[in-house]
This record gives sequence, structure tokens and C-alpha cells, in this order.
Amino acid sequence: MPPLLIADIARKAKVSPATVSRVINQPHLVAPDRLERENRCLVRRRKEKF
Repeated sequence: MPPLLIADIARKAKVSPATVSRVINQPHLVAPDRLERENRCLVRRRKEKF
């Protein structure tokens, strides 16, 4: 499976790559609904990978 890219997560969560970066590095600055969407995308992707 190819590596997980910020652009892939952003596309699936329907947010910008900058928002994905912010979720990873500064989650306290992200709105709760966006944080939830991106976390769901990350969890799904991790399950697919293993």
C-alpha cells in the first residue's frame, strides 16, 4: 500500500492540506467537527493499511 499522504487525507475529509497539517501538529486550533472528520479518515486508512 502506498504511503499515507496529507493530500489524500485532505481529499477524503474534504478539507485543505493545511487543515490536515494543523490537526496533526496543533489540534487545539482546529474546529471539533473538522478534527472528527479527519480523525475518521485517518482511522479508516490505518485499518486498510494493516
